[in-house]
Amino acid sequence: MGKPKAPVQTLENLEMKKTLVAIAALAAATGAMAQSSVELYGIIDMGYNKIVSDGTAKITQTSVGAGANSANGSGNLNGSRIGFRGKEDLGNGLNAGFVIEYGVNLTGIGTANTANDANADALTKESAIGQAGLANVRQGFLSLSKNTLGTVNVGTQYALHDATSGAVAGSSATGGTNNVVGASNLLKYGYTGGQPRLANAIGYVSPTFSGVTLRAIRNEGKAVTGDSTVAGTSKTNSANSLAVDYVNGPLKAGIAQTKYESVGAIAATGGQTMLVDVLGGGNDRVGATALAAGTLMNITNRVAGAQYNAGFANFGVNRGTYETNALASTAKDIKSGQTLYSVAVPVAAGVNVMGGYATGMLSQGGADAYKTSAYDLIVVKELSKRTNVYALYVKTKYTAQATTNSAADAQQYQYGVGVRHSF
Repeated sequence: MGKPKAPVQTLENLEMKKTLVAIAALAAATGAMAQSSVELYGIIDMGYNKIVSDGTAKITQTSVGAGANSANGSGNLNGSRIGFRGKEDLGNGLNAGFVIEYGVNLTGIGTANTANDANADALTKESAIGQAGLANVRQGFLSLSKNTLGTVNVGTQYALHDATSGAVAGSSATGGTNNVVGASNLLKYGYTGGQPRLANAIGYVSPTFSGVTLRAIRNEGKAVTGDSTVAGTSKTNSANSLAVDYVNGPLKAGIAQTKYESVGAIAATGGQTMLVDVLGGGNDRVGATALAAGTLMNITNRVAGAQYNAGFANFGVNRGTYETNALASTAKDIKSGQTLYSVAVPVAAGVNVMGGYATGMLSQGGADAYKTSAYDLIVVKELSKRTNVYALYVKTKYTAQATTNSAADAQQYQYGVGVRHSF
């Protein structure tokens, strides 16, 4: 038998080969330029708790889920959540991305704390149960970034003082305290303010130069907080949020401010106007000159602090202030200031003990109303990279000062155990 004949290289075959080679080259180039990924992530944090508030009345609550200060239904160390984030490499150092994140309610308790209020009537409680599975949008934004220019985010984002207060506190950075009633909570949420998120917002994060990163967010006409969603026009309910971060080896530091313009008070006992917010409406301290519903005010949150990792422990110190300045009367201004000292110590393989102590003052109309003090004690045992168990005891105390704004002393404490899983 002779050798097989080679296929005839017709013009048609040559053109087909050229076309296939061109398509393969284009596909390879496109794949190299536009590689995308989408990630599902989240935290599930559930615990058993006992919370006692002792003020005008003594109220005890036991719960499966979160602490007394949580409206999302679950989470002690962190609020439970589920989210999606993605990133696409557009080539030449340019990337597009997104984040969509929801708070998750796993307990059947509605977003209103009314369901936990021992002073509420049965009908009101019942209407507040089982309202939300996905409690709220925590974040939702698109981003465009370039290595040498930084990142622009557009959509609902966290106000920057929230991240700064949590990141540089030793206990928050290592294990976290989110919904418990102790020291770290007081620093992060300013006593009288909810956790802020900014909708209709555009944000910018700079590249890091010599350990320094600049961040800024501008929100227009709509502010989302832990207490309400408020829409407005022009500068009403708008906000500016600014932050500077610094990281150099074991040292981490930051300073941030968020200022809200012409925010309307929700009600005379709304979150922005309350001096002391503890479990049970009968224990709340509104003050002698509470804001009427609809009163406009400017709100400012500021925080500055640092954390140092000494190897055998993380040490942190933070200073936070919260101010509501009523546009109608300075006698209705509410201010708080607090200093937090924290430490996190790895005592054994996979076991961390965290403690925090905070002290400060609440004032209204320029007069001191309540001296505050609080502490956290938390033990976390790592079962794996994603799952841990924890036990905690926290306490907050409000001591009335000799002013017309003061009511009786109040205190609140919580202890519990729980499991936290991240994915």
